[in-house]
Amino acid sequence: DCACTSESRATGAAWRDAQCPVCWTEIDPDEVAVFPCGHAFCFECPLKLFKDHARGYARCPTCRLRIAAEEVSFVSRKQAARARTEPLGTDCSDEEYQQIREGEANLQVKTSFGTKITAVVRRVLWLQSDDANCKILVFSQWDDMLKIVEHALDEHGIVCERARGSGKALNKHVARFRTQPNIRVLLLPIRNGANGLNLVEAQHVILVDPVLNPALEAQAIGRVDRIGQTRATSVHKFIVEDTIEAKIMRLGESRGRDLCSASSSHSSSAQKHV
Repeated sequence: DCACTSESRATGAAWRDAQCPVCWTEIDPDEVAVFPCGHAFCFECPLKLFKDHARGYARCPTCRLRIAAEEVSFVSRKQAARARTEPLGTDCSDEEYQQIREGEANLQVKTSFGTKITAVVRRVLWLQSDDANCKILVFSQWDDMLKIVEHALDEHGIVCERARGSGKALNKHVARFRTQPNIRVLLLPIRNGANGLNLVEAQHVILVDPVLNPALEAQAIGRVDRIGQTRATSVHKFIVEDTIEAKIMRLGESRGRDLCSASSSHSSSAQKHV
């Protein structure tokens, strides 16, 4: 359960006729931003709030709880997922991206897991067909998303490891990925799987969903794009077009370009964004 703009706890149905406590417009019950304290807002106000706080933290306008940008949940039931069809980074040329799209078009995904998951699976299949020895990191904010990706990859015979827990438990999963050649994909929660790990065995980073905190994205990329990496690295972002994800991506990019550049400047490898 989540709370609406009042202090009482309620289900999503209570968001109907509720007002955003920042702009006082009526909250669309099909597009709600929910803070970890349970207070709900329209989609736009949290984006503006975190844009004004460059460090990635802000306080809930209702209860003043200190909130990290990546802790905000955006719930949308409106638009069907539609895969983005253009390069997200300046390092990937139109010609290179067209080659990827044409290569992926010839790959069949067995089961429909939704537009985004299907696109992620197709990208992994294409990367493996292009380089059978490549290793891939897949990051998401949501454990449920990683479970679905794991199931989808398993359906296509791709051996993957889903990292769970923290400390020794997390390191156990990471060690299996690093030492077992048949494990090609490591699924990681971006909140605790992006910090401090050295995973130069991988050459590709897939970001399943955008994050408001650019430091988390930089840390995820930094798992492979670091000292000791001998191969070119690529970053693949998947964004659902015409939804809040696109807005989050734009905000994160505007806040994080310098941070990401600083992260990659310490590495001798070439990095591409796809």
